[in-house]
Amino acid sequence: MASFLEMFDAIQNVNTFLEWDISVLNCTAARFSPFSRRRFTFDTMKFSRHNFGNRPWNPEGSRCDIIRLVSDRLSSHVATLLQRELDGFSREVSLFPDDASLWKTVPGITNSAGNLTLHVAGNLQHFVGKILGGEPYVRDRDAEFGRRSGTREELLAEIRTTAEVVQKVLNGFPESRLAEEFPETLMGMRIRADLFLLHLCVHAGFHLGQAGYVRRMLTGEPVSSGPLPLKPLSLQ
Repeated sequence: MASFLEMFDAIQNVNTFLEWDISVLNCTAARFSPFSRRRFTFDTMKFSRHNFGNRPWNPEGSRCDIIRLVSDRLSSHVATLLQRELDGFSREVSLFPDDASLWKTVPGITNSAGNLTLHVAGNLQHFVGKILGGEPYVRDRDAEFGRRSGTREELLAEIRTTAEVVQKVLNGFPESRLAEEFPETLMGMRIRADLFLLHLCVHAGFHLGQAGYVRRMLTGEPVSSGPLPLKPLSLQ
């Protein structure tokens, strides 16, 4: 078990501002110099072999051990967030009064809620399912934005399929691959896999919000679907 002094000595060598928010450790490390105070706050001190994935504490490489506490669980965290956003899309789709309204827009709005749903589903099945997980999937991005009809149940089924693929791939994804380059070049750019997974979460949440506002403008109903609940993220 790590002592407080071991933790303190390990973190004090961090020479850039880093902030960790971990379920077993909440600490803030500020830049340290001979002319500034060391500022560390520990809200929770619950260190055990279980917390560190049954790995013994290594004072020499302790900074890496701390960061690994986050990275060792990143893929499962991303799976949780994407599941939450996909559940939000299911609620949005279900709130539309009929199938036809799913494909309508208003002046100044380009994409319908139906198209946004197809886009997020296709995006995740391609990048997570096919590229990271090797799942069989042929993406038709033009159809995601070009389709103009379909039932609510069809979209809900597509959301469920997407959620299953995301959970299957990310919950068994090797953490060692997170620091590697994403296997596919993105708009001519090379991006780390872990950073792109975080981008996918933001992307899904962004379009979920758009779908909600399209629905409200079309129906005149201010009812919220509760798109980003905190309950799925709760430790309890």
